[in-house]
Amino acid sequence: MIHTGCGSPVEECGCCPCIPCPDHPHAVTLDDLSGPERARLRHAVMDQGPGIYQSPLGGGSYDGVGRYLTEGGRLLPDRPWRAVWRCVVALIEAEPALRAVLDGPAPTMADRERRNAERVAQSEACLVKALAAYRRSQYDTAIGHVDNAELAAPDHSPGRRSYDELRAVIRDAAASAG
Repeated sequence: MIHTGCGSPVEECGCCPCIPCPDHPHAVTLDDLSGPERARLRHAVMDQGPGIYQSPLGGGSYDGVGRYLTEGGRLLPDRPWRAVWRCVVALIEAEPALRAVLDGPAPTMADRERRNAERVAQSEACLVKALAAYRRSQYDTAIGHVDNAELAAPDHSPGRRSYDELRAVIRDAAASAG
């Protein structure tokens, strides 16, 4: 069967690939996303959303923003893109600050680079705090700071280790300390 709206074949579940399906067996909701995944969506809406929302493609709709941010599946590659689309819309609807950003001027490349640099600086500051807590054997506090670092800049690579690797080092030290 072919969907008349987009001409695409309808999937086995009855879903059309051109629209998100809330009843899809692999549906993911905003509540299913981790903090870093939600941060990635928030950052994408802040950085690219206004340009989409205010363009003919986005058509002034949250749905348009969700669709164009998630098409291609690169935003959260381990999640079905149509589910991520719905999550972007849900996040926008849940956060008044994001709705305000969409109505504001589209950020320039310099604005996006500045915002990203601020996120990385915030993440690095949290990692400095994590290291200090680690050195004081305050392992739970150190892990909390690593978590905050990841929320600030989920796509940032802190040195030679990932956030998960840093947490593993801290947990190993905590286990060794007894």
